[in-house]
Amino acid sequence: MNSHKRSSLLLLVVIAILMTTNPINAQEDSDKLNLDVSVDLMSRYIWRGSNLGGSSPSIQPCIELNTGNFSVGSWAAISTHSLFTNQEVDLYASYTIANMLSITLMDYFTFSEDSNSHRYYEFNKDETSHIVEL
Repeated sequence: MNSHKRSSLLLLVVIAILMTTNPINAQEDSDKLNLDVSVDLMSRYIWRGSNLGGSSPSIQPCIELNTGNFSVGSWAAISTHSLFTNQEVDLYASYTIANMLSITLMDYFTFSEDSNSHRYYEFNKDETSHIVEL
């Protein structure tokens, strides 16, 4: 199966899933454990004006676990041009204080095929593609 047919098939599967799912919540009570799962299909992956995904659509899954004022989650961007090639994977943890202030720790990771920085578990400060922000 050529890459165009695989991309078209993947796109149809994602659209079908998006049309048949609802947000998943374990409980509606804010002190209980809540799980939110979503998938977005974007025409392109553009971040702060930079086109990071070429001209192909981008699948962007997200999963977040919440309890009270604390949440942890992950977001990714996956190119449909070369299937199962991640463009970015972000992990985060956030705590909200009195519904007025949020403190978030983010780990941004972008893949780069032209260097060794495509290795997710590479944490050498001179070679990693991880950027950690508070």
